[in-house]
Amino acid sequence: MIKRTEYLDQLLSFREKRLIKVVTGIRHCGKSALLDSYREELLKSGVEESQIISVNFRGRRI
Repeated sequence: MIKRTEYLDQLLSFREKRLIKVVTGIRHCGKSALLDSYREELLKSGVEESQIISVNFRGRRI
């Protein structure tokens, strides 16, 4: 997996802001991987697993 540190750092910089964060991009560009990395960082910083809500839509075809 390619670490997208620039994007992860941007996402982390808005962590305490009471804003909705939207991650957009074309298919297979790494959006889910970025959010998985963000989740890992939250857990490392002491956020409890029960405080993180994750919905997986990977593989869903319409």
